Amino acid sequence: LARTRFYFPLPLNVVFKTNTTLGFVTTPDASPIPLFERWFMGGIYTVRGFRRNSIGEELYVGDVPDDNLRPFVIGGAKELILNLELEFPIFKEVRILGVGFFDAGNAWASADPMDPFDLETSAGVGIRWHSPVGPLRFEWGWPLNPRPGDEPMVFEFTIGNSF
Repeated sequence: LARTRFYFPLPLNVVFKTNTTLGFVTTPDASPIPLFERWFMGGIYTVRGFRRNSIGEELYVGDVPDDNLRPFVIGGAKELILNLELEFPIFKEVRILGVGFFDAGNAWASADPMDPFDLETSAGVGIRWHSPVGPLRFEWGWPLNPRPGDEPMVFEFTIGNSF
């Protein structure tokens, strides 16, 4: 796993933030990679605007033998995430900030090439409050090229810092 983060202060107390994450997992033999070791995309910590863990390699499964098959995300052996944010003060005295973001990312199977042009992308806005209990994040994300079954907008909330 490799990660880079940069923060660039701009005029008017605006901060431009970037995060790039590159991951690869493998096994020493030909055995499959366990699910708990695989990379999953989607959600407030990876690609906002997509449901949590909804991006990655899929298998098609059914509940009963003659059932219609449905996709089941099993993550990937490779991941690439790019997050860009512009954070700006809304109410500086009480430490409430606004954020606009662009996210891109994907998780690929070990046999698939890691294509930087094959990324799921989203954009959105959010509110951050550095409250007495910790940083609160409220974020709304929209997939820019939704796949079948994707929600048109995803709202997420968490307690904790951005990437």
